[in-house]
Amino acid sequence: MIMALLFAVLPDRGKWIIIPFALDANLVRLALSGTEAILHLFLAVVLFLLLSSRRTKSAGIVAALLAATRADGAVLVGLIALFYLLLRNDFANTIRENILAALIFLILYVPFFIVRWRYYEYPFPNTYYAKVQIPFDYNLYFGIKYLVNFLREYTVVLVVWLVGFALTLKGDSNSILRRFLLLISPALFVLYIIYVGGDTGSKDVRFFVPLIFLLYVSIGFDYQGRLAKIALAALCAFFVFQSAMMIKNNLEYMDKRFPGGYKAIALKFKEAIPHDKVLAVTAIGNIGYYSDLKILDLLGLADVEIAHNGLLTEKRFGKGHVKTG
Repeated sequence: MIMALLFAVLPDRGKWIIIPFALDANLVRLALSGTEAILHLFLAVVLFLLLSSRRTKSAGIVAALLAATRADGAVLVGLIALFYLLLRNDFANTIRENILAALIFLILYVPFFIVRWRYYEYPFPNTYYAKVQIPFDYNLYFGIKYLVNFLREYTVVLVVWLVGFALTLKGDSNSILRRFLLLISPALFVLYIIYVGGDTGSKDVRFFVPLIFLLYVSIGFDYQGRLAKIALAALCAFFVFQSAMMIKNNLEYMDKRFPGGYKAIALKFKEAIPHDKVLAVTAIGNIGYYSDLKILDLLGLADVEIAHNGLLTEKRFGKGHVKTG
């Protein structure tokens, strides 16, 4: 579905970018991981397309769905709206439509937010307090580390984008200024990711997925002819190499640290521990499912007390692992 949306967004001369997009190992892994990242991206792209086609009511509905898929979803809705307004540059002519979309969004999202607040007894789920509500210097450290990994993972893509961006800075000063203004929303998005400290795994790019999609769209618009063929060859070669290295590293990591995987560990717990006991672990997913034991989440993702009042550990334990019981 994401590739179909990318196909719809791009002009005919830019549809070549779908090939490297499909080879992007990080996006493929996220699509197969079961996380909300790809759904989040899908709704974000649909929202932008609906805003662009001035389908106000549908845009408001999709905006509410997007905001509900993740605790920080409302932030992405606001940044997409800002990007759309800077792109169209005719806010005065569409003010009534924009207000209607905002009202529909609020009518749908506010009740959801209130119900969620009553359920958790806090404005946000445990994950926010366990991962984000930590000292700012921790978040800054993790956020910069997360950004550096993204820059390393997407060096080739960013260089290709930057060259295309530079080559298209033509025309009058107003056109050039407008291109730079369109960078405001993505820049705010990056600053927000740094502010919250990125994601649990510093080597994950899940939070950057909407920005990655935007990079591909921009490259598709900026390159054509011979330059497009050179960019296509460079990106495809990069992603083939990236995929091979990712498979190699993941296999070595799992073989070294988890022979047989979490499932094997959980089954051993199931055999050795009585079922009336509580097992305190950090990897609650597979361990909890396969062990069939009562689980105490030491990281607070599923425990209110630890999420809000857990002991603070050292930065070296990583994002999402600095509060514990």
